[in-house]
Amino acid sequence: DETASNQLKFKLIEIPSAGGAKLERITSAEGATTVTTQLLTVYGAGNETTGLVSKGDRLLWTPPADTNGSNSVNAGDTITYTITVENTGNVTVDSITLTDTLLDADGGALSLTTAPAFSGTTKGGAAGPNNATEGTLAPGEVASYTATYVIGQAAIDAGGVSNTVIAKGKDPSDNDVSDDSDNGDETKDDDGDEDPTKDPTKTPIDQLPAQTISKRVASNSDEEESNDISLGDTLTYSVVATNSGNTTLTNMVVTDEKLNPTTITCASVAPEDTCELAGTYTVTQADIDAGEILNNAQVVSDEVDEPTKTTLKTPVEQKPAITIEKRLAEEQEADYAVGDTIGFEIVATNTGNQTLTAVTIKDSMITPAEKVCETVAPAETCVLAGSYTVTQADKDAGEVTNEATVTSDQTPLPKKAVLTTGLVQNRKPTLTKTLASHLDKDEDNTISVGDILSFEVTLLNDGDITLTQVNVKDNKISPSSQSCPRIEPGESCVLKGAY
Repeated sequence: DETASNQLKFKLIEIPSAGGAKLERITSAEGATTVTTQLLTVYGAGNETTGLVSKGDRLLWTPPADTNGSNSVNAGDTITYTITVENTGNVTVDSITLTDTLLDADGGALSLTTAPAFSGTTKGGAAGPNNATEGTLAPGEVASYTATYVIGQAAIDAGGVSNTVIAKGKDPSDNDVSDDSDNGDETKDDDGDEDPTKDPTKTPIDQLPAQTISKRVASNSDEEESNDISLGDTLTYSVVATNSGNTTLTNMVVTDEKLNPTTITCASVAPEDTCELAGTYTVTQADIDAGEILNNAQVVSDEVDEPTKTTLKTPVEQKPAITIEKRLAEEQEADYAVGDTIGFEIVATNTGNQTLTAVTIKDSMITPAEKVCETVAPAETCVLAGSYTVTQADKDAGEVTNEATVTSDQTPLPKKAVLTTGLVQNRKPTLTKTLASHLDKDEDNTISVGDILSFEVTLLNDGDITLTQVNVKDNKISPSSQSCPRIEPGESCVLKGAY
């Protein structure tokens, strides 16, 4: 007989049906902590559970030893085989040798980690003699051997191992005596050879295919040497798929449509090993406008049913900025006169790294007074072109001063620009004096003593600015002065008096 040992406790949580029961592995007899849940087959023979268990019963299962404490079977865990050889005849058998054949579930040859080692004999349930000799068995005597197999990846990938031992010896007449091992249940034929006493000991190993995927920015070429992620930078991404299960994954394909290259295929990836896609991506204006680079990666393999996906958001710093400048559309050689039109251009420039939206330029003094640009990319401009008609007030002030503002969705605080356009002023009035009339008292037709002369002294504003607080004086006539608070261009201030 041959059995695989190492017992773990389980708690039955569903009544068996169709030869199976759902069990919870427990860490103590009280079942206080659940470690894992899996569907196991519970056989009637040997375990005597089918039809005899109730919900809440505790059962014993004999899996491979969980050497690494992972709560699942992995490469490196140990199966311990106990081999018993019994002399069921009436003569002594000696020169006993064991031949062990270990195969994976696909029939591939494996090797025991430690060959069968003799551990002693028993007879009738009692320990054999102290001087028991390895290789010799008296009638009714049972020899025990122990062998181990440290599970290799090939065994897990095949789904289990199968072990057969052939014991050979000689009887006193030097005849060969041999027997093939059985798995401990001599009432059941497991291998289809119609001999229930010679079945290999099979240890199924659960295949638990699993994969994870992670993604990170490995480096930034930083073409602009800005020390951050900016337009045109080349980012190198590392997309790593890891075999997180216990079975080898085949045709593992890692894909990220934004990268160059977009995919890599690893034909075979052992547990804990990785398949890495290294690809590059060039930062676009759309990424900066979004404030992040969003891309998705996935991994598929033959053994895992659904793709395993990950999303990485790489933040990109947004630096919205805008400037405004106001200028004359063209210079005029001649002086500006009242009624002349001055052309203006107000230029808003996107000086940041982010596309600006709803860029609005306003100048209430010109026509048109507003311009809205839906989008303005970095380094591009929005221009308001308008005109203004010079007024007398502007001429009087000697300048035209107006203010323009610009805002956008990303820069809501107004930026201002003020432009003062100087106007040349002509301040040269003309003063004239005329004899308006002659009262000839003595009627001698000449100006003589006693005659009354009437004079008009006229100050003509023949400049282009309004004159204020004008005072015309002539100390020989009466009245001798005339005040005019304001004289518009082309108007006069007249002093009329007599002498």
